[in-house]
Order: sequence, then structure tokens, then C-alpha cells
Amino acid sequence: MSFNPGITVGSSIFTDLVYADDTALLLPSATGATTSLKSFRDSASHLGLNISWPKTKLQNIISGPKPPDISVDGNTVESSSTMTLSRERNNNNCHLSTVSPANLIAV
Repeated sequence: MSFNPGITVGSSIFTDLVYADDTALLLPSATGATTSLKSFRDSASHLGLNISWPKTKLQNIISGPKPPDISVDGNTVESSSTMTLSRERNNNNCHLSTVSPANLIAV
């Protein structure tokens, strides 16, 4: 059986969301999270980029129970039930930035 990452919204399929140095991989279930993270890690390494494993989290964004923690090549990826945002103030401009998880695998 092949695994196809991404979620379908109408007739569109979304596989990820990227903003600055944060990435959310979108998966239909937690089943393919390990495979997707390994693929993402391999692709990023070709560009000289690394995944921050302590910041990488799994989160169920639709409904249902929290997915189980997984291991990717000895790195534990914990499941999280919430997304943490912080408000930062620079030069009197206020914006929201993701603090944790910086790398979110949404299922």
C-alpha cells in the first residue's frame, strides 16, 4: 500500500504549510508521519538544512485523540494537544510567532 501525504480541501490537496523557517506537514493520519519526516529530513539535508527534533511535534488538528509519540532514527517526536504562540514586540510592531512547535506534523 502506498502512502500519499496531504489533506484534501474541496478539489485541492495540501501537503504542507511553510512560513519563514517553520513547516507544518499535513497528513491524513499519523500512520505516515515517520515516513514523511524521514523524506522531509532527507530533502532538507540536500539544502544544508536540519530538523530541530526537540521542536518537532505531532498534533491532531481536526478531531480525535492525540496521536502517539513516534521515533525517527532515534529522535523522539512528541505528540502535542496544543499549539503555543507568543506575542513579540519589535520596534513597536506587534506580531504573533510560533514558539513551539516550530516543526508541526499535523494529522
